[in-house]
Amino acid sequence: FVSPIILPSIPFTLSSPALGLLLVFRTNASYARWGEARSTWARMVAHGRNLIRMAAVFSDDTEAVQSLGKAVWLYCRTVMNQLSSPDEDEMLYQDEVLSAYG
Repeated sequence: FVSPIILPSIPFTLSSPALGLLLVFRTNASYARWGEARSTWARMVAHGRNLIRMAAVFSDDTEAVQSLGKAVWLYCRTVMNQLSSPDEDEMLYQDEVLSAYG
């Protein structure tokens, strides 16, 4: 017969609030990083759209504006590809670039 292990409950009682606070702080920091990345991505896309709008207003050459639009799209798409895992969308990225510039 094996006797059950009996542990005192005092260490668990004293350490659980500290572990709970540590978990909350780590979660909040994680959400803050995610929110910052999302706002940076939105700002980059907005600046790209503004650049294309300004080019469309100030230029009469529609072919050059379309070329600039493709270049801005390619920049945003390349940043997205670099930030994601290579296994995730490398082939899709290559197909999209080839269809846009092929």
